[in-house]
Amino acid sequence: MNNLLHKFVLTCGVWLSFCGNALTASEFSTNKEFALPVLGDPLSGIISPDKEAQIGQLLSRQIRSQLPVVADPLSNDYLQALSYRLAANSELQQKNLSTFIINDISINAFAMPGGVIAMHSGLFLHAKSEDEFSAVLAHEIAHLSQRHFARMIAQQQSSQVTTLGAYLASILILMTVGTEPGIGALAATQAASQQEYLRFSRKNEQEADRIGMQTLVNSGMDPNAMTTFFLQLQKESQYSGNKPPEYLLTHPVTETRIADAQSRASQYPRTARADKLEYHLIRNRLKVISSKDMNALERTFEMNKSERQNQESPQQIGERYGLILVYMQNKQYKSAQKLLQELMAKDPHRITYLLTKAEIEFAQENYPDAKKTLESALDLHPNNYPLSMLYAETLIRNKQMGEAIYLLQTLSLSQNNNPYVWRRLAEAHGLMGHQLSVYRAKAEYFYLYGLNKKAIEQLKFALPLATENFQLKSKIETRIEQIENEETEISL
Repeated sequence: MNNLLHKFVLTCGVWLSFCGNALTASEFSTNKEFALPVLGDPLSGIISPDKEAQIGQLLSRQIRSQLPVVADPLSNDYLQALSYRLAANSELQQKNLSTFIINDISINAFAMPGGVIAMHSGLFLHAKSEDEFSAVLAHEIAHLSQRHFARMIAQQQSSQVTTLGAYLASILILMTVGTEPGIGALAATQAASQQEYLRFSRKNEQEADRIGMQTLVNSGMDPNAMTTFFLQLQKESQYSGNKPPEYLLTHPVTETRIADAQSRASQYPRTARADKLEYHLIRNRLKVISSKDMNALERTFEMNKSERQNQESPQQIGERYGLILVYMQNKQYKSAQKLLQELMAKDPHRITYLLTKAEIEFAQENYPDAKKTLESALDLHPNNYPLSMLYAETLIRNKQMGEAIYLLQTLSLSQNNNPYVWRRLAEAHGLMGHQLSVYRAKAEYFYLYGLNKKAIEQLKFALPLATENFQLKSKIETRIEQIENEETEISL
């Protein structure tokens, strides 16, 4: 992993996620200081929403290239759907978000310009309910809706930063020494700028807490979830000894912040909301994906299953589902199928169960049965992305390349920024001997990982094969030009 980018992405939590140092009581009580910003022409004059989107696309490709992104379609589809639901009830103008799950058990989250939001898998493991998890996600969306990136640039105008590369470099330096332990390392000439940055980020945090809570309420979720998550983080800190959880190193939770969240939540009517089963299924799925010791995880799940044999809460069902996935990873397929049948008896049409049934069949190389399972599932849930992706892979294994290619080409229209679709499409074309199409699909795959030179190389390989098709040759040449232009720095 590129260490510089890794530091940058992690410290984005300081910049556009639960960031900044603790606010003092006097800062919290100064209402005017935390008034909502007036959005519109002033910020657009500094950096337009289109430019932010361009920057977000660039950073998305770098995240894929440099960080351990979870590829699992089911988990990603869940996060994407939840983010859309919250965004629809937020102040965000451009609601088309790009979400990532980083395979890291630390508790962390960050948002970046252009609607890019990443959540560490550890956040799923520590948030006890969908509402708690959504409290963090809503907070990140609030940073985006208030265009804190543009406002940060406004604060830095005096630095004469004119390119994205120079701006990110300056922010990286600022943020890596931005917490209190690093302040002493700043040169005297940087001290004033650093203090202004900290003051500004504190304002953003209070603003994002408040607006994020309103988004929770608008989405029919419990505003108290923000408080309960803060309290849990505080408890984590108390039991962590000399080294608190990574999240708390850059996202300090104070008594004042907790009290403020409690006060705001009390202003909304308290409504009972049943815990969502799907969250616990995804939570345990990510627990298995993140695990480095399947045998130990199997023992934990089996012990919990034995102790809670007759309990049917979403949390307990989620743990049983996790045990199914561990059985599958350990090639105990009969045990996995038996336990899954018990869950499906009460909920036979749930996408997660149907997909897992097909996954177990696929893992046993029983591709005909996996195909039947997926076809039935897609009849119930047409065009579902996780089901469609596994169906495409099953078609490839069944040597039905034409059908697989048609499905993947259709998916590429709605999942144009999904590198996994392009990778499977390249594989299917390769097995059919369609070399020109292989080059084009691989080019898009490399491009989405920020590997522009490799993408251009693939397209140049494709050009000689398209000499007799003027329209296709023109498309390839245009795509090469588009990617080459992106290799220059983006002017802010």
